[in-house]
Amino acid sequence: MKMMQCSSLRMGAILRAWWPEDPKRIAPGPKFRPVLFLAATEMQGIPHLVVAYGTTKTQQHKENRDGADIFVKVTDEGSITLNADTRFDFSQLRALPATAEFFNSNHHSAILKTSELPPSLYPQAIVAMKCANVPRALARYGISL
Repeated sequence: MKMMQCSSLRMGAILRAWWPEDPKRIAPGPKFRPVLFLAATEMQGIPHLVVAYGTTKTQQHKENRDGADIFVKVTDEGSITLNADTRFDFSQLRALPATAEFFNSNHHSAILKTSELPPSLYPQAIVAMKCANVPRALARYGISL
């Protein structure tokens, strides 16, 4: 198990992960999707990254009805990590093992490709995180803000 080099990650980093398909199992899923980093924690002696789900399905009917998501345009992010406009949903958080198996496209390299949430979106992100009650969700992972 190759651990990722993630000590410099800050809340709001945009990266990609093999998001698990089954919400009850922690196993890499079939799609390498954008995620938004919120915090790091350790679970059973293994470093984990707590991330919010990202999707390029940005149609209005896909939006979260309680305001718990934000949209990031690929042009605002600079096309560093994102390939298309992306919706991040703060009501869908997961703590994923900080391993290449989850956070690298080829499952082997320990280097993360990241970018930052555009500062102009910070106010929207704060509102969305409040709507999703992110502090309570993070507390379940032993993280306090």
